[in-house]
Amino acid sequence: MFASTSSAISPRVIREALDDRQCAVLHDPENGRRYVIPSRPSAEAEDIYATPGLDVSDRPYELTAGGTEAASARA
Repeated sequence: MFASTSSAISPRVIREALDDRQCAVLHDPENGRRYVIPSRPSAEAEDIYATPGLDVSDRPYELTAGGTEAASARA
């Protein structure tokens, strides 16, 4: 069910919405840092992420080894 509409959706719609979600990873050769630039989520993808309470953003962030720092920096 979509959180915002409380309506059921098919597995095909879920798969297509999440398949469209992509990220580009850019490497800065001057400082060695890597940055993630996520694609903008569709309205369906936002609803799917919201159902279990996950945040979704299209805001770029630095890719770190641990992963937790990047996740908290995006919030």
